[in-house]
Amino acid sequence: DIKDLSPDAINDLLKYDWPGNVRELENVIERAVILSEEGSLNTKDLLLEENGALVGEKSLTSITELEKKHIVNVLEECGGNCTKSARILGISRMTLYNKIRSYGIQVKK
Repeated sequence: DIKDLSPDAINDLLKYDWPGNVRELENVIERAVILSEEGSLNTKDLLLEENGALVGEKSLTSITELEKKHIVNVLEECGGNCTKSARILGISRMTLYNKIRSYGIQVKK
């Protein structure tokens, strides 16, 4: 769970040009929340673009890794309830079970 934004992250968000406007801001925040491993978002979580290159300490993450992390986060938020998690994710329960198995996710109840 993300509780806040670090002062540096807020400063970076305010300084950024936002060529994609609100949609780009939304995508940056969503990606940072999914990838963040701490209780607050830091500059390194934002991966803002600077002159066409991504900024931050984290390397690019594959769609597969993003999906796995998102599934893990939703399962945790739902207390391991696969039916509720599948509904939130917008997939069938069977699809969720298949993804859990293929990604090697341990469901904690």
